[in-house]
Amino acid sequence: MQFVRAAVRLPLLACVALLAAGGCVAPPIVFHDGMPAWAPGPGEPEANLGYQRVFYYSSGEYQGSAWYLTPGFRCGLARPPLAADVGLTSAVIENDWEFGAIVGAGAGIGYQSNSVSVMVRPSMYFMSIVPGSGVQWGFDEPLWQVSLLAGNGVQSGQTHVSAGGRIGRLGIGPALLVDHSVGPVNLRLETSYMFPRTSEAEGRLLTVGLTVGGPVSQDEDETGPEY
Repeated sequence: MQFVRAAVRLPLLACVALLAAGGCVAPPIVFHDGMPAWAPGPGEPEANLGYQRVFYYSSGEYQGSAWYLTPGFRCGLARPPLAADVGLTSAVIENDWEFGAIVGAGAGIGYQSNSVSVMVRPSMYFMSIVPGSGVQWGFDEPLWQVSLLAGNGVQSGQTHVSAGGRIGRLGIGPALLVDHSVGPVNLRLETSYMFPRTSEAEGRLLTVGLTVGGPVSQDEDETGPEY
């Protein structure tokens, strides 16, 4: 159990620790990305930063919590009703004032209109920055995840709700994201509950977080989604 608690405090090292610790297991980690079921307009870049809090439960009891940050970037590729984007995703984790990170790429494709929106979003983390070990490229078994979210229409001034599920190498479970724009800034509240999907993971993981997204730059003649 001591190993499990340590793995929760530093999710970045969970998979690396699996290899080093033999038969030990990790929590069913599937990272938040703060991405709702809609995409920016074609050529429109968006930066986002999230704070995510993780709560770990095992054998029906609460075991501890951790937090991580999720800096990200995406750029829209399509005009409605087609929704598509591509970008970078990451998670930055602190443990005893040591910081580690994983960095990867993500993409999304789906449909969005004034009445409904649907988005499939696969992503994969291909680089890790481990305290004491430096930069590592290409996991033998990389951390990957896929989310499928559906929500109401994408319209200016409305609150958007994205609900669905997320699956990764270690976990699977439901996810819910509610977002609303305040001027050019989009506020996104995200929660998920993950169950283990392989023998490498055990316990349950509740994650809640807040992500702030906004345009990197936008010319006057650019038109984004009707958000």
